[in-house]
Amino acid sequence: MRLHRRWKVSTATANGAMAILVGGCGGTTTSPGSSATVKPTEAAAATVKPTEAAAATVKPTEAAAATQGDGLAPMPTLPVTATIPGFSGAVHLQAANDVVWVLDHSDSSVWPIDPTTNTVGTPIDLAKTGAANYLQPAAGLLWTSAFDSGDLVGFDPAKRKITRKVHVGDLDGGTLAVGDDRIWVIQGSSHDLVKVDPKKGTVIGSFTLPEACHDSLLAADGFLWAASIDGHLCKIDPSTGVVIAELDGAGAPWAMAWGAGRIWISAADGGVVLVDPTGPSIAATLPAPPAGTVDGARYSLGKPDESASIVADDDGAWVRYSHGTIGRVDLAPEPHWKVYTGLRGAFIGTEATGFGSTWIADWDQVLRIPAPKP
Repeated sequence: MRLHRRWKVSTATANGAMAILVGGCGGTTTSPGSSATVKPTEAAAATVKPTEAAAATVKPTEAAAATQGDGLAPMPTLPVTATIPGFSGAVHLQAANDVVWVLDHSDSSVWPIDPTTNTVGTPIDLAKTGAANYLQPAAGLLWTSAFDSGDLVGFDPAKRKITRKVHVGDLDGGTLAVGDDRIWVIQGSSHDLVKVDPKKGTVIGSFTLPEACHDSLLAADGFLWAASIDGHLCKIDPSTGVVIAELDGAGAPWAMAWGAGRIWISAADGGVVLVDPTGPSIAATLPAPPAGTVDGARYSLGKPDESASIVADDDGAWVRYSHGTIGRVDLAPEPHWKVYTGLRGAFIGTEATGFGSTWIADWDQVLRIPAPKP
């Protein structure tokens, strides 16, 4: 997920991760495992093209499929247990130190929610001016990118204060990912990849990415994954910045996340592509869920653009491509979708799970719903 300065005051569609939650903002990062890798050679990195044998297309189950003949099935509303208002641009969430922390993009502040009372505490400013994006854990801190100053700001959720700042520059419109005790940033205009040590609070490396893979970023399975919006995915050695393998046809990566041992990537049709990091190769394609109706009006999950968000876990993922709906795809007993209405925000935020609930950032409010059952 990428946020740009102009979205601070816009009430229209706005952007990882993700972004990229990336991750988002979503999912966990594992250390290097037994996955086979493609070793770099003097020749260009191998490009793997998907084949019919390499990728399974998973059809929606009957339970997930709305009737699309005589009429669409009604779309359910989110089972909200609490609505917490009072924000002006809630976009990212993290559960830490018995608190749900909410990043308000519009004024670069973090707000604590007490999960026992669903009340909001005193906000802490992370930057003097401008907007901010991301709220990612690394080295015991929560990190955000401050657009005006160009700093990565480390906030200690236990002490409730800023304890580190790392100047990177060119963060407006950039992307951020965290993995293996490092923070990674693709700068907004130069598209250089910057490597930060969050424990020391210093920049420890910078690499130039190929033009073919600098739009989205994910750190997962011991590697970096950078993608272009046309679906070209690059597997990068984090120690050298060298592209060691590439894959074509990896969806439309406005959003990428890690969960259940797979890379989740937004697809142009409104579905999701699952990538096996070994190789890499396309493991499965989950088609877009069917549309439904709300008070007689047609609603759908939508299609990804700069505002797409995927937050994955061990059982599935939350997917958001439009402002009024959110989709949940679970992998067991077989992949199936459920799409909900009930959102209203002018911006697509992310989700976090903690304290037995899922928390959803919805611009001027945070919604609390029961956590998905495995």
